[in-house]
Amino acid sequence: MAKKANKDNKGNYFQESYQELKKVSWPTQKRAIRLTILVLGFVLVTAIFIGILDYVFGFGYRQLIDLAPEQNLPTATQHIDTGSVEGEPIEISIGEDGEVIGVPEGLEGELETVTTEGGEPAEAPAPAETE
Repeated sequence: MAKKANKDNKGNYFQESYQELKKVSWPTQKRAIRLTILVLGFVLVTAIFIGILDYVFGFGYRQLIDLAPEQNLPTATQHIDTGSVEGEPIEISIGEDGEVIGVPEGLEGELETVTTEGGEPAEAPAPAETE
């Protein structure tokens, strides 16, 4: 008996929903088109405004970066010994105290050769011995 009452509730729900939709004051086609164009216009104007703001702030940021004093930290290139495959160079830096900075995790002590930007050898740890 509960199933029948549940089925009647579903039928009543759809009938009542249909009756309510009949009462809705729907816009005419002309008004709907006009409102759609208005919304699309606002979206376009907003997108252009945000694009202009992005450009202006990006330009200002680049100008601020250009005004900042350059940091003259020496950089070096390392080649990783990968066995029979040539390793890709990785950019690292050498701090003022001579400490190597920016070596990827797990590669500490794995530096095969390190050269400065001028091509001169830089101080680097000896290659780790593999077993």
